[in-house]
Parts: sequence; C-alpha cells; structure tokens
Amino acid sequence: MISVMVLKNSGSQEEADDVFQESIIALHRQVKQGRFEGKSSIKTYLYSIGKNLWIRQLSKINRHVALDMEKLEKSAYVDSLLTSNEKLRGLLAKLDEACNRLLTEYYLMGISHQVIMGRFNLGSVDAARNKKHRCMKKLMDIIKSGGFKKSDFLD
Repeated sequence: MISVMVLKNSGSQEEADDVFQESIIALHRQVKQGRFEGKSSIKTYLYSIGKNLWIRQLSKINRHVALDMEKLEKSAYVDSLLTSNEKLRGLLAKLDEACNRLLTEYYLMGISHQVIMGRFNLGSVDAARNKKHRCMKKLMDIIKSGGFKKSDFLD
C-alpha cells in the first residue's frame, strides 16, 4: 500500500522502497516506546507513517527546488538563451504566459516534469506532461501558420 501511494504521488520504485523501510523502522520504534496503542490496525498505522514520511520528503524536495529556481531566475542565463534565437523568442511570445513559461522552463532551463507539476499547481507528473504537450502543440500550430520550417530555428 505504501509503495502504491508513493508511486501514484510522483515517486520512483526506489523511493517507495525507502519510504516503506523507513516506515517499518519508525513503527518498530513507536511500538518499543509504547506509542502504538492498538486503536487502529498495524496496517493502517504503518500506512499513516509512510504517508507522513512521503509528504515530508516531497516538501523538502519542493523547498530545495524552489530555492534553486530562485537563484536560476535571478541569473542572466535564461535571457541569454532566449536572446540568442530571436525567432524562437518571438514565437514563444505569441503563446499565453503559462505556455511560454512552461516551455521556457522545460526546454531551455531543463526543469523536470516533477518541478513543473509543483510550479504550475498541477495534480501529477502526467498532468505536467500533458500540459507541456498541449503547449508544444500550440507552438507548432503557430510555427506552421507562420510558414516556418524547423531549419529556420537552427543556428
């Protein structure tokens, strides 16, 4: 149950295994300290421990990512990438702000789907992938309607 919960909430199998092991250790510790009162089944109690551990781990990841993003946004890196290709920058500007930002962060800054999920308040990594795909489709429609070819954007 813990593995399924972690996997459904942006985790990998390795992370799911780690959370399960940490949950077992925490349960053992709580039983030894007399903190498990038996008001719920061990299965339910263990799941609750795992869920809390995973939530804490995700919040730590998001906090570190947010700090890294702030540093990156303050740098001139993104501006230099966009200004080096005037045509691409012009096309991105034709997109709505959310799509412009999402594609810039994903393709130019190398931000992962997981981080995009958090930054755009999407419910899952799959939702982030779908949003990126829809934004990319919009960009491709703009490119096609403008008579551009892929080679127009290669330096």
